[in-house]
Amino acid sequence: RAAGETIGAVAAVLKEHAASAKPTATQAEAAGPAEASAETIPAGTYFGRTHGGPVHVVDGIYLPVVSAAGDAPPAEGSVEASLAWLRAQGGWGARAAERLGPDNDFLLDLDLSDTSGGGKVAGGKIGPEAAMHVARALADNRVLTSLNLGDNALGAEGAHHLARALTTNLLLTEVVLSGNGLDDASKAVLTSAWGDR
Repeated sequence: RAAGETIGAVAAVLKEHAASAKPTATQAEAAGPAEASAETIPAGTYFGRTHGGPVHVVDGIYLPVVSAAGDAPPAEGSVEASLAWLRAQGGWGARAAERLGPDNDFLLDLDLSDTSGGGKVAGGKIGPEAAMHVARALADNRVLTSLNLGDNALGAEGAHHLARALTTNLLLTEVVLSGNGLDDASKAVLTSAWGDR
């Protein structure tokens, strides 16, 4: 408060400032309920959880900032593109993206054994294309210790994708691939990639 200003004048200025900082009802409706009360903070560790990108704090909950629809799509062949492809599959794919993505820092297992609930090949099984996206994300993952892809249709191509991921992801201690009809050459490639774990 400047010398000679009355308390009433200072209070009026503060009220005016507070009113201009709040979104109008139209702005709040356009932003949506979560955005209207969200505060964005930079990447960092908050309450023991590390966030790789900026987060919104909504009602005390830290949520990753999701790119706007107008943003450029992830680069083809990137981990982000594979995670987006997996999310688009729904069900098993969304679960895979959640566990393989950068925001998972505590879920250690991923069970994608066939339950005939979706996939990209006939019979609802995870095939070579899905294996490629899982493997790409798996190569970058530093959390999972167990992966179950049993009773799917990975084939030789899918096995080779997984083998490449196993050479860089050394945290896995268990991988289940039974029931995938892998030939001896595919098994040899996987065994070599597994190494001396």
